[in-house]
Amino acid sequence: MIDLATSLRRWGRLGLGLFALVLVTTGCDAFIDQDQSDPAPSSPTIAGYVQEVPALSALEGAVAEAGLVETLDTGGPFTVFAPLNDSISPAIDPSLNRQVVGKVVRHHVVNGEVTSDQLSDGQTVSPRAGDDLRIGVGENVTVNRATVTNPDANAQNGVVHVVGELLADAVDRATLTPRFTLFARLVKEAGPGLESALRSSGANAGRTIFAPTNEALLSLLDSNNNGSLENSEIPSGADGILRYHVHDNALKASDFPAADTTISSLQGTNLVINGGDGVTVNPSNEGAGVTIPNVEVDNGVIHGIDAVLTP
Repeated sequence: MIDLATSLRRWGRLGLGLFALVLVTTGCDAFIDQDQSDPAPSSPTIAGYVQEVPALSALEGAVAEAGLVETLDTGGPFTVFAPLNDSISPAIDPSLNRQVVGKVVRHHVVNGEVTSDQLSDGQTVSPRAGDDLRIGVGENVTVNRATVTNPDANAQNGVVHVVGELLADAVDRATLTPRFTLFARLVKEAGPGLESALRSSGANAGRTIFAPTNEALLSLLDSNNNGSLENSEIPSGADGILRYHVHDNALKASDFPAADTTISSLQGTNLVINGGDGVTVNPSNEGAGVTIPNVEVDNGVIHGIDAVLTP
């Protein structure tokens, strides 16, 4: 049996041409303008590579919005962990916050060229923004919570590893997700303590965050029904209410049993979860349904819910 390190080194030798073919055969329509019969196609820059692969168009838009095209075209060498479009669900909108999208893009970029055979289990690498990225090497290669699905695509100014998730903490992810923007705003306005808590992994290497959608927050708080949330409509105890939406352990929807189960919250009051016919939070009270499950982030998982929870 070929071990993981050997298979990854083979990927490195085969480089960009085979990587493009893999994307095509898996339905990604990569390099539609490139002659696939060319056994040694010329490698573009990292910026050009991202632009040429349709399956990376979400990253391309984020790079452009952040004003980093020239950096990834002329700078380097870099190592870029590139999320495929299908792995960014729900989709982000880079235009929501240029500063944050710039930080998130730079969080995927490491100075220097690091190929897969140079990665080791437990290693950390420092991106151009944000906390260090944690590498795992086992059955799969992982970067934080994301799996490397296609390693070692060679570019003129570095190497690209495709990953199965957007690398961002919960606050930055919510800030760039159209249906979570009000939740992100409330977290930031509640003060640095809560924001820091939702950027950290907590005591159990990850948090579960039940994030009310914009619609849920407006339904409860928009007292004048003008479709926006004004400062006067934000409750004074918002910090405690938001902490009630956070559990100090990373749980996916499939982890919840099909019966009422009590879990703790950062606020101190317990939540009741039922994973039966779809996940419901506090079924006897708010009955908040999980409508956007399993949004994985660097420090846990977000579940979008259709009602606000009150302790």
